[in-house]
Amino acid sequence: MIPVWLFKKFVKYDSTCCNKFVYYFGTTVFTSKISSVTNDDIEEFVQKLSGKSGQIIDWCLFDAKPHILALGNIKKVTSAIHDLYPITGLDVNCN
Repeated sequence: MIPVWLFKKFVKYDSTCCNKFVYYFGTTVFTSKISSVTNDDIEEFVQKLSGKSGQIIDWCLFDAKPHILALGNIKKVTSAIHDLYPITGLDVNCN
C-alpha cells in the first residue's frame, strides 16, 4: 500500500488527465472495448469504483480507449468492477 503522505506529495487531482503517480505505478484493471464512451461516463465509473473499493483509481486514454488504473489492493478493485457492472463490454485484468 502506498503511504498517504507520499501519495499526497505527488497528487494534484485534475479530471482532464490521469494522475501521474497512478499512471506510472498503477496496474491496469479495466479497458473499454468501446471508444465512444464519454469522459464523463468513465469519470463517474472511476468515482464509483474508488468509493466501493476504497483504493486509489484513475483513468487514461490509450489508443483512443479508456484504461482504468489502480493502486493498492487490485482484488478489491476487480471485485468492485464485477459488483457494479457484472455484465459489461469491458475487459477486467485480474492480476
